[in-house]
Amino acid sequence: MEDKEKITRWINTILSEVETLDNDKGRQILNRCGSECSNCFGSHQAALHIRNEAADKNDVDWLLNKMNKEYYESDQVYREGDTIYLIYPDCGCPMVKEGIKNPFLCECTLGYTKAVYQTLLGKNITVELRQSILKGDPVCRQAITIID
Repeated sequence: MEDKEKITRWINTILSEVETLDNDKGRQILNRCGSECSNCFGSHQAALHIRNEAADKNDVDWLLNKMNKEYYESDQVYREGDTIYLIYPDCGCPMVKEGIKNPFLCECTLGYTKAVYQTLLGKNITVELRQSILKGDPVCRQAITIID
């Protein structure tokens, strides 16, 4: 067995075990991992940079448009009423790109998104997974709700 296969097997075992923890502990762990991932890949810093450029830090539409232009280079983020949607046409998770296909990894992505968008918006938010490529959907779709 190649090293990459061993690592993939090892990570899938960890994910399977963490997923079984009681009281959403597994989800909380992966959410924290996603928050750290946003720091590792500079996403948190990009959101902070955009927020700091805003003349009106409460102008959600300006912040989202700037995020689309500078971070995504497309219209992956849009707002309908009080809900902000984030669409990924391809799974952006580096773990998935390395061959880890466990849908529980989406919990990590939710933590990533929460860290980035709380920084961008300067408000507490919730993030809900609406669709997932790892669960067989054609895209990944997250719904972001501002709770402040």
